[in-house]
Order: sequence, then structure tokens, then C-alpha cells
Amino acid sequence: MGYFRQISRNEAKMLKGKNCVIIGATSDIGEAISLKFSQLEANILLIHGRNQANLSKIENDIISNGVKCKSFSGDLCNSEQINQLKDKIEETIKNDQILIDIFVFCPGCCGEMDPVGFIRMETDFLRVMQLNFTSCVDLFESFIPFFSSQSSAVFITSTNTFIPMECGSAYCSSKAALKEYMKNKAIELGPKGIRVNTVAPGLVETKFHNQYFESKEDFNAFFEKAKNEHPLGRIATSNGVANSVMFLCSDLSSEITGTELVIDCGESLSIPKIKNEESEEEEEEESN
Repeated sequence: MGYFRQISRNEAKMLKGKNCVIIGATSDIGEAISLKFSQLEANILLIHGRNQANLSKIENDIISNGVKCKSFSGDLCNSEQINQLKDKIEETIKNDQILIDIFVFCPGCCGEMDPVGFIRMETDFLRVMQLNFTSCVDLFESFIPFFSSQSSAVFITSTNTFIPMECGSAYCSSKAALKEYMKNKAIELGPKGIRVNTVAPGLVETKFHNQYFESKEDFNAFFEKAKNEHPLGRIATSNGVANSVMFLCSDLSSEITGTELVIDCGESLSIPKIKNEESEEEEEEESN
């Protein structure tokens, strides 16, 4: 719990009593959001995640903040488990006679990062689309009848909605689809007072990246180098992303909808500069 910054007095009333559903709570970003919201005394109707052990720990941490919480572990690539998740939330809503004020969708995976010509549709591309995009649409559409007026939904996308990533066709496509879906829902639900936005993190130092490095040393070296490529000289954190989600779910952002909020410490601004420097280095090597 020491990792998460203590909230200020002004923040303390932002989400108090609001009914929240958080999908993908066992990711580093999802966990930070869940704990942040519980510190703000939001009513956590349900948190979802695939890792049951981690989910139980997060649930206990939330309850220790004096907030009620229910959890559901399930695979968003499994239609039967998605239906069970829907039933669980609908049951909670009807039993407690309440409505959803906040919906947050955090899941994300890159898949196998297959090169051009080697994308496997069933086991890779479609699975990434299902987890990152289709499951969100499925759940969100089901819950719209249970949203309160003046409610807020936030989907976690990525700066890869506008920055291509080599061998990342599935991931980039899924996050871009989620961004465009958000914009359409913002138009459709605006008259009902329901706001829909996305938060697009750039590089965030999370456990998600461990799978791409052979050692802790390689992991640390990569992120240390990356800091120098960010104008702020640091990398975005899960807690920073959680603060941005908190803002979009609070009344402070009551006039914001259909917007993608980029959280990347300026990384996307430096991409052209980095590419130019790499090209110059390659030209020098060729000339030598």
C-alpha cells in the first residue's frame, strides 16, 4: 500500500459514494485505479480480473479502506464467463437497487507480436481483439440500461492508437477500435448525460513488460534509456494513470466527453526526433 500516494483533502470528496465497476483490476494500472477509488470512498460494486490470487488481495486491500467490494474472476475471451460476469453485476445492481455511476475498462494484451505475413488469426489477432476491444463492447452495451444520469465511462487505450508499433498490428488495431467506439458512444449517450472517454498511456513501467526481457538487468536498462527519450525525463506510472482516470470520472471533468487523454510524459512528442536520430546513425554506419 505504501506505493500509492495518499490523497489530498480536496480529492477526498471527488468519488465518494459513487458506484463503480472496474474491469481488469489485476493489471498494474487496474489495481492502482481500484485502490485509488477505494481511498476516495467510492462504492466498488465489482472488480474483475483473471488472476484469482491477486484479485483476492486487491479485494482485501479495498475492504481495508472501509469500502464494500465484490470480485469476479473470469476470462474475457470466454463468452460463458463474460455472461456470468454480466449476471453477477446485474444481480448486485438489482439486489442493492442502485445504478452504475462509473465504468472503467482496463484489460490489454499484445499477443505474440507476429511479424508481417505470420499473423495467426484465431490464436493471436482475434484473441487480442476479443480481450482488448470486443469484450469491452459486449459488457458496456449490456450495462448501459443500468447507468445513472451524469455517469462516466473510461476505457484504457494506448498511445499506439496513433503511433504504429512494429509487429503490433493486433494490439494497435484493437486499441484504435476502442478509441473510435468511445467517440461514437460519447455522441450517442451524451443526451442521457453519460460521458465516455479514454485514457491513453504511453510507456508505463509495469509487470506487463517483464515478458519481453530476458533479465531484470535488461528490463532496468531499457527503462533507464527510455527516460531520456521523454521530455519530462521520466516514465508514466500506474498511479499517474489512475489519477487521470479519477479526474475523468469525477465532476471536475463534467464538460469532457469523447476525448482521449494522453498520459505519456511527452513521449509521443519526441517520437519524430528519436526516429530522425536513428536514421542519422544508420546513415553514418553505412557511410563507414
